[in-house]
Amino acid sequence: MPNWCRGTLKVRGEYDKIQAFLSNALDECRYYGEPPEGPLLEVAETSEYADITLHRMAHLKNTSRGFVEDTYFLLQKKAGKQIIFLEAQFAWDIKTEELQWLSREYGVDLKITAFERGAQFERDIEIVQGFISLDSIKEYQDYEWMCPCPTMGG
Repeated sequence: MPNWCRGTLKVRGEYDKIQAFLSNALDECRYYGEPPEGPLLEVAETSEYADITLHRMAHLKNTSRGFVEDTYFLLQKKAGKQIIFLEAQFAWDIKTEELQWLSREYGVDLKITAFERGAQFERDIEIVQGFISLDSIKEYQDYEWMCPCPTMGG
């Protein structure tokens, strides 16, 4: 079983791009036994808003082992960029090129600061318009004291 690198994945983009990302970049997690009931993603739209519910954990497409947790969003259907937040976890570490592919494929910007308690590191990644603008790993001399979120991940 892996250690998990955990953090909040920020997804920024126009309403239609975020909608496409949520509709197409998330896969149903495959478990043994009965398949889950009901839709993975549910969208209820009005003329001004979209209520979006992710009913259970989902796999991020094109990642070896990246997942996002179930959540709820209220998006405005307006011009301009918006941001959603997905609690994410990746096995061992985050592969930047996988997030870069998602950014390019769906036309969204991605940003995450994630923590891996077992190996004691912090991972910062930012991808804007498909280009990597930040990709760093920070290790600490005293992880539990210096790290801002020392109990996340692991």
